[in-house]
Amino acid sequence: MCPRLPTSESDHQEPPRLGAHYLIGPHLAPGVVFSAFFFVLAGVFAQHGLTACLAELIAIPACLMPLLIGIIFLSNRRSSDARSIIRAITYRERGTVGDYVLWPILLYVCWALNSLLAVPLTAGLEIRCFSWFPT
Repeated sequence: MCPRLPTSESDHQEPPRLGAHYLIGPHLAPGVVFSAFFFVLAGVFAQHGLTACLAELIAIPACLMPLLIGIIFLSNRRSSDARSIIRAITYRERGTVGDYVLWPILLYVCWALNSLLAVPLTAGLEIRCFSWFPT
């Protein structure tokens, strides 16, 4: 059903205005918090002889995902069903549990495996292809 168009000036309603902190904050805050968490974790891992890739693999589910879920809940606190993540994302098609749970986990696992496999592959390519390059 098509929405009814305003017929006069009095029918037209302005959408609520949001402050700049509300519009920019949810985009910048997760990056700042995640970066700080990652750099602290990478420093601790480096002291124990572990790589920064492992720190990033741990920082995403431990820090970034809870931040983003919290932002979804905060943006949905005005609705009646504020505790449902699926109802919080109103601009999307209605998905199944697999769409919201299994696919992100599967993509994360694939990304983690690709990141872990890239280290020996990069080392092998540097030896085979760039051994002639002076260091």
